[in-house]
Amino acid sequence: MQQMAIPVMAVPTTSGTGSEATHFAVIYKDGVKQSIADQALLPEYVVLQPDVLKTLPLYQKKCTMLDALCQAIESWWSKAATLESICYARQAIRLILTYMDAYMENEAEGNQNMLIAAHLAGKAINITTTTAPHAMSYALTSLYGIPHGHAVALCLPKLWRFMQNYDHIAHAFGKANGEEAVTYIEELLQSLEIQAPENARIEDIDGLMRSVDAQRLSNHPMRLDESDIHALYRYILNV
Repeated sequence: MQQMAIPVMAVPTTSGTGSEATHFAVIYKDGVKQSIADQALLPEYVVLQPDVLKTLPLYQKKCTMLDALCQAIESWWSKAATLESICYARQAIRLILTYMDAYMENEAEGNQNMLIAAHLAGKAINITTTTAPHAMSYALTSLYGIPHGHAVALCLPKLWRFMQNYDHIAHAFGKANGEEAVTYIEELLQSLEIQAPENARIEDIDGLMRSVDAQRLSNHPMRLDESDIHALYRYILNV
């Protein structure tokens, strides 16, 4: 007897992961993030309801918005990027930048458009998956207990500056080059009070390096060796 797939309807309760637009799911097993991918996980129906964001704590609103922003940027520079994924990523970035203030003020228009932005970022990574900032962020969540969006936002500007390229993505921020875009993101993180964990130690780096997600790292447009990753973790954690 042929088994029928169960239809999935997704109602995201944050404007961050975009998982309602992807065929991915994740779990943490023994403190390690494990990814699952299957087309059966892609919802057939999605409800983007801004009212669900009204009671979300402000810190979680910040973290989830930053996750969506990082997903869009990473998808754009991913090795697997396509014209379709770049279109989704560009739209997501522009919506996030346009409606960020209204979203932080918990206005209905801001919440609605941030949900759409996160959904578009999800559609982008559904095509491309993510890259090194996500690969390096997972262990920061496990080790220091900081939410995923916070962790990946710490990683992304440091990696972008290390890459010294991708000025075309900067144009979506209204910036002339990647350095200006990175400076903008770092100033944004400062304004949102998104900081490196205070309890980070240089002794943590060897363990962090061992936990880097190899699959996400392989999708990064620039090869990173062990010395690069070690230096980047020191830069990210200020140790």
